[in-house]
Amino acid sequence: MCEFRTRLVAGNAETTLFDKLLGWCRQEKMLKSRGKQRTDSTHILAAVRGINRLECVIEAMRNALNAITKKSPEWLHQLFQEEWLNRYSPRAINVRIPHSSAGRQEFAETVGGDAHALLDAVYNWSDLLENKQIAAVEILRRIVVQQFYMDEKGIHWRTGSEGIPSSIIFINSPYDLEAHYGKKRQFQWTGYKVYLTETCDEELPRLITNVETSSAPVADFDLTEPIHQSLEKKDLLPAIHLADTGFVDAELMLAAQGQYGVDLFGPSHLDQQWHAPQRPKVFRREFCD
Repeated sequence: MCEFRTRLVAGNAETTLFDKLLGWCRQEKMLKSRGKQRTDSTHILAAVRGINRLECVIEAMRNALNAITKKSPEWLHQLFQEEWLNRYSPRAINVRIPHSSAGRQEFAETVGGDAHALLDAVYNWSDLLENKQIAAVEILRRIVVQQFYMDEKGIHWRTGSEGIPSSIIFINSPYDLEAHYGKKRQFQWTGYKVYLTETCDEELPRLITNVETSSAPVADFDLTEPIHQSLEKKDLLPAIHLADTGFVDAELMLAAQGQYGVDLFGPSHLDQQWHAPQRPKVFRREFCD
């Protein structure tokens, strides 16, 4: 199935059946443009194991060593250290990491030193190894940059004070670089977001008209405009578009009405300023169930 889905994406055919179904629904008068539709988002879990930052570095190192072994085992044998066998043979979740804070810090910097030694050898001895053909090595380099920093004293584990990349670019697994950390209200996950738009006219069946996906940390309001663009291409723009708080602000409401002739409705954001309780209360109507 994964190979089939890959071929669909490569051929830009992933929406062929969906579009044909929408066309049939329109012919049967179960679907109309300029009706009422609503949009909301939900999470998609990535098919990767949940691991912490240090385990991610260990697994990236293990992945890179395995990839180099397949391509040039003789070259790696010149560089390989006996300690690496114990640290990187098992999966990261099976590696015994010290429990104490000082022990974890020391172990992390040891792993960072190993990774830097491997990367220095790969990129400096390019006559022995065509490193650009090994994706796992580049993934290791990116993860090391995110998790460590160097100064005149050596390699150090990053903390909040040294700066950790934002979740939109932070790599959570060496096996899926696009699976990022997301949070919606109290729910947290690693993976993606899917945005579903459906009709909600009372006299017609409720049908999905548009599907969009994004990285998990992407804010909902970043997808409001692309959703309208996609619906316009299908000639399925609604007259009234109902959405949650995350999809709505004054600028988006004006853009929807001015560019697409769509009335964008949704609950307003709460006023978090300190003097909000002294302001007059504003009536807010709930348009969605």
